[in-house]
Amino acid sequence: MSATPEALVARPPAPSSGAGEGLADQPASWRTAWLGELDRMEMTIAEAEALLRSGQAPAPTGWQAPERIGPLPEDLEPRAQAILGRQLDLAAELTEAIIGNRQHSQLIGRFDPLDRSTPVYVDRSC
Repeated sequence: MSATPEALVARPPAPSSGAGEGLADQPASWRTAWLGELDRMEMTIAEAEALLRSGQAPAPTGWQAPERIGPLPEDLEPRAQAILGRQLDLAAELTEAIIGNRQHSQLIGRFDPLDRSTPVYVDRSC
């Protein structure tokens, strides 16, 4: 089950038990990790958008959630929401392109030049 966006936003850490957990350092490291991850996601989206605009299909790439990145800091939530919006828009554009290509292929398939059962011309000299 995936977490809701609200569950990924950083909340103030629970009071430390004094066991040296380093909670004071976590929010800064979370922020740095999330900034890098958001940058990477924006670059991937920009590349896919450019390929789609040029008529090329973006190559599918596997995505893995970053490990031990921590929750998304609250101040980065608007940027993450904007990235999500771009991803959803890109998914819709890719879906439209796939449907268009399928329809185009079906149309071209109707005019198969190797189909010799239909006359190509009519001889009116008879």
